[in-house]
Amino acid sequence: MLNADLLIRNARIRTMDPGRPEARSMAIFNGRILALAQDDDLGFTTRPDTIELDMGGKTVMPGFIDAHEHLSWFAENDLKLDLSPNRVKSLAQMKDLISQQARLAKEGDWIRGFGYDDTKIAEARRLTRDDLDQAAPRIPVIVVHVSGHWAVVNSRALEIGNLNRNSLDPEGGSLARDPWEIDPDEIGAIDVAMTMVNGKMVYNADAA
Repeated sequence: MLNADLLIRNARIRTMDPGRPEARSMAIFNGRILALAQDDDLGFTTRPDTIELDMGGKTVMPGFIDAHEHLSWFAENDLKLDLSPNRVKSLAQMKDLISQQARLAKEGDWIRGFGYDDTKIAEARRLTRDDLDQAAPRIPVIVVHVSGHWAVVNSRALEIGNLNRNSLDPEGGSLARDPWEIDPDEIGAIDVAMTMVNGKMVYNADAA
């Protein structure tokens, strides 16, 4: 048997095998798994230069290989307000959900919506800053489009982000102004520009 160059001990190893879903130790050679054990009895696979890691009971997952994935975004969704088409059919319903959340929010909280799809809304128009101002005038709100590449924010969020009609577009992104100039302060955020608002956000575990 090959000797391991890495031995992981004292771990909760998720094997993805329904017949043996969890192991405690794992021997690895050249990036490939040699053996798994339900205890720490894999010492026989080691050699003098084997690296041994005591995981202290932490979870070990398989490697994720994907062409395009945002694992951290999915993890954060539990802290956000679900505004996807499965839950929201109209802007009126969306505004009502945001208003409910605003009534529960404390000073310093943000309301962060995700999954909004303007192509599946009954009113057949895009969400605007005015919509969000009506729903939550004092709490900062950012609603990210289902594409992940643009967002709409309310006036409070713009204020915190120090954004207005005179703000310059960031490199690699743009601030979307109202094309009809109904309100010269009406701006959203596209791609890189979202970071100008995101960087000001405070995570609130009670927001979802």
